[in-house]
Amino acid sequence: MADRRTAGGSARVRRALCVAGIALLLAGEYVAALAVRRHVVGFQLRETGRPLPFTLESALRYRAIRRILSGEGLPAVDRELEAPAGVRTFAYDTTGSEYVLATLCRLLPGELTLTDRIRWVGAGWFCLTAPLVTLWIRRATGSWTGGAAAGLLYAVGAASVARSTGQEISHENFALPWLVAHLALTTCPPPRAAVRPGTAAASAACLSVALATWDLTQYWVMLAGVARLAQWWRSPWPWRDPRARPAIVLLIGVTVAWAISPYLRDHGLPWSPATLPLWALLAGMTAAAAGVRPTLCRVAALAAATVVGTAAPLVWSGRYGHFASLLWAKLRFLNRKPADPSLLTFDQRILWTPALHSADGGILRLLFPFALPLTSGVVVVMWLSGRLKRLPFPGFGVQLFFHVLSVLMFILLVRFHVYAALTTAAVLGGCVAWAGRWRPLPRVAVVLSAALLVAAEAGATLGRAEVLGATPDFHDQLEEMAEWMRRNTPPGDVVLANFQTSPFVLAYGRRPIVLHPKFESRRMRARVEAFARLLFRGTERELRDWAEQFGARWYVYSMGEFSGRRPEYSLRYMADALDPPDEAPARCFEFAPHRLARFQCVWQNAKYRVFRIVPSAVEAEADEWARRARMAVESGELGPAEDFAAEAWRRMPGHAQARAVLDQVARLRAAGFRQEGPPP
Repeated sequence: MADRRTAGGSARVRRALCVAGIALLLAGEYVAALAVRRHVVGFQLRETGRPLPFTLESALRYRAIRRILSGEGLPAVDRELEAPAGVRTFAYDTTGSEYVLATLCRLLPGELTLTDRIRWVGAGWFCLTAPLVTLWIRRATGSWTGGAAAGLLYAVGAASVARSTGQEISHENFALPWLVAHLALTTCPPPRAAVRPGTAAASAACLSVALATWDLTQYWVMLAGVARLAQWWRSPWPWRDPRARPAIVLLIGVTVAWAISPYLRDHGLPWSPATLPLWALLAGMTAAAAGVRPTLCRVAALAAATVVGTAAPLVWSGRYGHFASLLWAKLRFLNRKPADPSLLTFDQRILWTPALHSADGGILRLLFPFALPLTSGVVVVMWLSGRLKRLPFPGFGVQLFFHVLSVLMFILLVRFHVYAALTTAAVLGGCVAWAGRWRPLPRVAVVLSAALLVAAEAGATLGRAEVLGATPDFHDQLEEMAEWMRRNTPPGDVVLANFQTSPFVLAYGRRPIVLHPKFESRRMRARVEAFARLLFRGTERELRDWAEQFGARWYVYSMGEFSGRRPEYSLRYMADALDPPDEAPARCFEFAPHRLARFQCVWQNAKYRVFRIVPSAVEAEADEWARRARMAVESGELGPAEDFAAEAWRRMPGHAQARAVLDQVARLRAAGFRQEGPPP
């Protein structure tokens, strides 16, 4: 009896120590992840002496968080975005995470600025992903060592650190912990055959949150759907089969996300390319539940995929077609951006920008200095040796599939390094877990190699903080321009600026903007296309008239459009005007602002020029005064002619007719002409 009590007490102690060790491991991964990201952010302070502001779409999210904290909330229709009509706030973007971030910001000390609080909260929230990766791989492999290797690599690897430091506010940083939690809950720890119903419900809820807050979660849904469909195809099962639960989780998660997200409803999520495998599963499992033979079940699945795949583009072409067009262009030109912009459509040119450009050797070495070559080598060796037929645990083949596809997508579109980083960590964790079944010497060698790999990745990340951090170029000029706009323009005045500058004008200059930095609708892309075309291929009057229809009163020009550096990423390239005509407004904005009559330069710094837009009604008034001046000078009335011309010039400095009259009056007076009547 005493021996049993002693044994029971020892078991409880061992369990307590085990739980404490696991908690320490997970906490250590979280702290390491946050410390690395704060090190990168701290590089900003050493370089600039202050935190940098948010830019591009992050500036819009900063503005949304600021509105929530001030009690204004987010409007149903934001009239300051794409003025004057505005945009539907909850339909134009995956909005929702801003409320959570704002709530967490309130918990931080008040002496921190809002920018600092957002950066701490953004990085702190994302760092939950590292311990969740550990739990995911632990459930998949049954190995805490493999889970620890995966979690630590994800905590310190450059690819996962690059966009998660909090320097910019991105939807992915909020959604990824939810997505990895979904993966951990859906994965069945060996030797269990199926996920439990309660766990499946929690997994579906996590997936729906990830989908509703980050649209690129659809990529993972598509890959998971393909993997589940391949498993089902080998041996079709009905709805009630425990093996169907992961597929049911996907279906419920997508359905709930579509129901709760106005953005996903507006984009037609059920008809997106990502859901095509789910339609096949839905039809196939329904047929199997009805007792149909397996062959006919497969026919039903194939028929559903064919029908939906044929009809869906009619629904989503305006929402997803531009992205499909970019992928086609990348494949057509072998992943190299053509020097001739006319070979691409406007949608392809404007999307093929740094966020979605192709990965070259420099980017590969920066984001994956050690881990990606190693895991890629593992995939190749396993493939050549035929070991894929004898997998160490059931989900390892799916992990390798996800990894290969994500790396290929990363090479096509750098944006997908988010998924490449996640699958690289998973493959490393799987390999370490597999080594746990080997003999002691090889097992120790693999574990030590994994530890060295994680240390090397951490050293590369810490040593390249200046590259992973935000570039300080032009931030001072941006802030100076926004401060001038806020102090010197009337509230409510609409501002025209390129789509890269516009968010900063709205968030920090607090003025409505014409152009939007997100290209999720044809209307948004059409505005940017019209602006670029008129700027580089139109006339001054055409550009003014186009801006005026949106109520624009000011124009902010970003200088440097004609610099020779990387013209393929310039607005000239997007407008298919690498060599604009001499009369193009952009040439005057850049080199001769004094020649402009309808855009009056009122302020400038090293990067930006601010122009007051002369309305067409004011130009018409100036034309009328100039006409009177012309009639007066033709009648020999030099005094009235000079007064009329001066009035036209006052209303519209640079007016060509007014200048001509004033020059003529000056010549006549210099010639001694004094009498009234027509000049000789």
